[in-house]
Amino acid sequence: HTTNARSKRKRYPKNTSSVTTNIAARKTKVSVRRSPIISRSSSLRTKRKPKEIYHEDDEGYVNEEDYLLEDEIKQSIAKAKEEILKGMEVLDLLKPMEEAAQSWEEELEAFKKAEKAIYEEVTQMERTDSDEGNYTLTSSPVESLGSSAEIEDLSVPSWEVSKSIINRKIPSLDDFSCTSEQDKPNPQLARMLHQIQSDIRFKEELVKHLEKTESKYAFMRRKFDEKIEHLTHQLSEVVEERDQKLSKTKKYFASNASHRTDVNLQMKEKQQLLETRYVYENKTKHLTTEIQELKNTYRSTFRSMDSTKKHQENLLEKLRVSVEALKLEKKQMTKRMKQEAERVREKMARQERKITKLQRQHSESSHARQRLEREHETQKATLKRRDKEMLMSQNQIKMLTDLVKKAVREGGTLDDHLLSKVSHIIGGSFAAVARRGGMRNLPGYRAP
Repeated sequence: HTTNARSKRKRYPKNTSSVTTNIAARKTKVSVRRSPIISRSSSLRTKRKPKEIYHEDDEGYVNEEDYLLEDEIKQSIAKAKEEILKGMEVLDLLKPMEEAAQSWEEELEAFKKAEKAIYEEVTQMERTDSDEGNYTLTSSPVESLGSSAEIEDLSVPSWEVSKSIINRKIPSLDDFSCTSEQDKPNPQLARMLHQIQSDIRFKEELVKHLEKTESKYAFMRRKFDEKIEHLTHQLSEVVEERDQKLSKTKKYFASNASHRTDVNLQMKEKQQLLETRYVYENKTKHLTTEIQELKNTYRSTFRSMDSTKKHQENLLEKLRVSVEALKLEKKQMTKRMKQEAERVREKMARQERKITKLQRQHSESSHARQRLEREHETQKATLKRRDKEMLMSQNQIKMLTDLVKKAVREGGTLDDHLLSKVSHIIGGSFAAVARRGGMRNLPGYRAP
C-alpha cells in the first residue's frame, strides 16, 4: 500500500499543467474567497488515499493557507497603492493641460472684452455729430498685426475750414454753402475701415486659438503615446522577470530532484512555483488590462479629436480665406479712401478758388453799390432842390398871371403900385422898366 502511494506521489508532478489551469479558472471565478491551492490539488489527487494520509496532508498545510491570505492582502494593498499613484500621475499629467486650457480661456475672454470695447467706441463714434462736420481719420484703434504689416496705414488730413472763411459773411452764397455741405467727405469709409481691421484682428485671434488647440491635441497624443509605451515596456519587463523566475525555479527543482523524497516538500515547492506564476500572471493581466483600457481611451478620445480637428481645420481654412478677403477689401478701401481724399482735396481747392473769385466780385459790387448810393443821395438832394424851386416858380407865375389879368381888366396899364407888388418876383429888368416908363418900354409890347 505504501509503495502504491509513493508511486502515485511520484507520478503526481506530471499532471501539473491541468491542475494549474483548473486552479487559475477557479481563482478567476471566485476572487473574494480563495481556498489554498495545495488543499484543492491534494484533495483532487488523494481521493484514493486512506483517511489517515489525507488528514496528515491537511494538517501540514494549515499554516500555508494563512500565508497565502496574508500575501493576497499585501498584494491587494500594493495594487491599491499603485492605482493611487497612477491616478496621481494622471492628475499631474492633466494639470498642466487644464492650466493651459484655463489660460487660453482667460486670453479668449480678455480678447472678447477688448473687442466689445472697440465695438462700443465705434458705435459711439457713429452717434457723435462731430464726425459729420470735422472729419479726421487717424490710425486704427486696433494695433496693426505682423501679418498685415504690408498694408499701408492712412493718415488723411483733417478737413477743417479756416476761421477767415467762416468769418466772411456773404449774403449771396447761400446756395453755394448748401452744395459745399453735400461735398464733405463721408465718414462711413473710415468706420468701414475700422470695422474691417477689427474683423481681421478677431479672425486672426481665432486662427491663433485654433492653432493652440491643435498643439494641445498634439501634446495629449504625445502623452498618451508615452504612457502606452511606458506600460508596454513595464509589461515586457514583468514577462521577462516571470520567465526568469520560472526558469530559476525549474532549474532549482531539477537540481534538487534527486534529493526530494518527502511528499510535503515536493508539494511545497510546487506551491511556490504556482504562487510565482500566479503573481506574475496577475501582474501581466493587470498591465494588459490597463494597456487595453488606455488604448480604448486613446481610440475614443482621438476619434472625437480627429472629428473635431477636421471641423476646426475646415473652420481654420474658412477663417484664413475670410482674413485674406478682408485684407483685400481693406486694400481696396484704402485705395478708395485715397481717391476720395484726393477728390475732396481737388474739390476743396476749386471751391476755394470760387470763394476767392466771388469775394472779389462781392467787394467790387459793394464798392459800386456805395458809389451808386452816393450818386443817388446827390441826385435826390438835387431833385429836392429843383422841386422847391419849381414850386416857388409856379407860385410866382401864378401871382404874375393874376397881376397881369388884373391889369388887363383895369385898362392894360401897370402903375407903380402894381409893379411894386411884383417887383420881388420879377426883379431886376421889370423894376428898371417900371422906373423908365412902365410896360410900354418893354420889348415886344403891343398897345391894346
